[in-house]
Amino acid sequence: MKLSCVRENLAKALSALGRVVTTSSTLPILGNVLLQTDQGRLKISATDLEMGVNYWVGAKIETQGKITIPARVFTDYVNNNTDENIELEVENQLIKLNSEHYSTKINGLSAEEFPIIPAIKNGVEVKLNVEMLKDAVSKVVFAAAIGETNPTLAGVLFKVEGNKLKVVATDGYRLAEKIVDLETPASDGFAVIVPTKTIQELYRLLGNVGGEVRLLVADNQILFGLEGMEIVSRLIEGNYPAYEGLMPQSYVTRVMVGTKELLSGAKMAAVFSRESQKIRLVVDKDKNRLVSMSKGQLGENVSNIGVEVEGVGGEITFNTRYLSDVLNVVGAMNVVLEMTDKLKPGLIKPVNDDNYRYIIMPVKD
Repeated sequence: MKLSCVRENLAKALSALGRVVTTSSTLPILGNVLLQTDQGRLKISATDLEMGVNYWVGAKIETQGKITIPARVFTDYVNNNTDENIELEVENQLIKLNSEHYSTKINGLSAEEFPIIPAIKNGVEVKLNVEMLKDAVSKVVFAAAIGETNPTLAGVLFKVEGNKLKVVATDGYRLAEKIVDLETPASDGFAVIVPTKTIQELYRLLGNVGGEVRLLVADNQILFGLEGMEIVSRLIEGNYPAYEGLMPQSYVTRVMVGTKELLSGAKMAAVFSRESQKIRLVVDKDKNRLVSMSKGQLGENVSNIGVEVEGVGGEITFNTRYLSDVLNVVGAMNVVLEMTDKLKPGLIKPVNDDNYRYIIMPVKD
């Protein structure tokens, strides 16, 4: 294999792949990236066995081939190189790297040892705008469970029905759902659970591309096709909780409140309730006020927020972090808080927007 490419493009590719590369005492090859020529370009791949990322870089190809190279050494070499172009040549398993000011040799490993990243060709396909997917992911991924106590919760649900894509995450204490309208209905519906790590990596990579993203589901795998790269991930087996039945269908008290004001109250409550992480919200219908209260070993705080109230008023207590999490990403100047009882879930959503809903379980005072 012999080729040359722009150093800056190599650096971008290795930066995108860096968090996928893993160190494993049993599989040292996972610390390498796979370099291979592919239809006139250089294809660079990394995998942790759960997820794989392929990234294509423009290159001048002289001879075809493939090899794996230690990711960390290669990345450090590229990032510290100040030259514009890098030439790469492979002899046996020795990788020769040459540029204007540097001549380097790095020991590689055979490409045959590198785990295969599944190539998904056929399946159910969905296309949508990158910004729409990025927005949906940002609004739900924080609510996914951490750990593997319940594997189905340690992932994000992608559910397609007709021209609707539902993206959902829950840890059992709160649940976030974002509905995206698809310009073109899917040929068939599907409901799959994607590991949270994959979605976190997808979100990071979405920030560097534009245009359209392609979702392709087949054979317990999902592919996210982006501009110049693709992410392939295994799916989590099992049935996602039937969350639709948990969504409150009515309310006794409905409060419209400024997002910034409520977030400030939640942050203030967190200062004084470090041990319990509780914020008590009391709706005063007569004065159109939302009073947030918190107390702890260091003291207590009361915040008063002007609101619009519909219904009878009432109170509910939430975890301060769970409340702050949604207010940080909701992306609306005002939100609606709907309650039925202080021991039943509360519903938070943007004003005049039913495509995003966040359920939060109350905690006892």
